[in-house]
Amino acid sequence: MRRLAWIAPVLALGLAACGSMSDEERFNLTTPGTDELIVTEVGGDENEPKPRLGKPTAGEVKVIRGWADALRAGHVKQAASFFAVPTTVLDGTNPQRTLPSLDAVRDFNLGLPCGAQLVAAKRGEGSYVVATFRLTERRGPRPGRCGTGVGQLADTAFLIKKRHIVSWLRQPDPPQPDNDTS
Repeated sequence: MRRLAWIAPVLALGLAACGSMSDEERFNLTTPGTDELIVTEVGGDENEPKPRLGKPTAGEVKVIRGWADALRAGHVKQAASFFAVPTTVLDGTNPQRTLPSLDAVRDFNLGLPCGAQLVAAKRGEGSYVVATFRLTERRGPRPGRCGTGVGQLADTAFLIKKRHIVSWLRQPDPPQPDNDTS
């Protein structure tokens, strides 16, 4: 029993040190003289890639241009092949939703009334590429009906992973070109 007598003081010291600060207090630590957090909670999967920065890659632009060109030509099946399954879409009319199958992706593309010609692409937040399109009529056996939208500009945010669109989110309209010729 005497041999184990030293354990009690060590355990008491260890337990006292462990309970000195709560998690909430630890996560709100700041460096003296600043209000910046020095300890932050990690959210999401630690293995997730960091958001892409800078200009869109040539591969991202190639996917977006390929999709737009196929849709404008009326090749809905080919346009759908640029999407991953499942994929997330927000068309500006319906709530954001996940398309769970290739048939749903085809129906989504078929339901877009306009074709589109890529005008510009820039990096958005969180690895998204914001593409600006000039709207056109959509040709093909089941053409769209763009009507007065023809010639207007439209923005869509794309998230591209492994050369496929995983998220297609319609954005607010950019400033429109001045068509006043007077």
